[in-house]
Amino acid sequence: MQKCRRIEEYISTVLRQIECSETKRVVCRVLRSDINKIMREQKISNPSKEQVVNILFMKMGDPKTLGQYFLWLDNLVDLH
Repeated sequence: MQKCRRIEEYISTVLRQIECSETKRVVCRVLRSDINKIMREQKISNPSKEQVVNILFMKMGDPKTLGQYFLWLDNLVDLH
């Protein structure tokens, strides 16, 4: 499992697993929406960048695996 230090690094790791630029745009929107929702649910005031990424790993899992999941999903259905 790859450890990221920032949210953008987490998102980039997910997106690197996907080749189609249209799918990347859709996945990026979904990720940002999910990340915002997760952060609203947290009761930590002013979390550090490391805390945020740790929360993402706990809630969303490994970014490489998540990227492969979106790639698999895109092969099954048209995400865009």
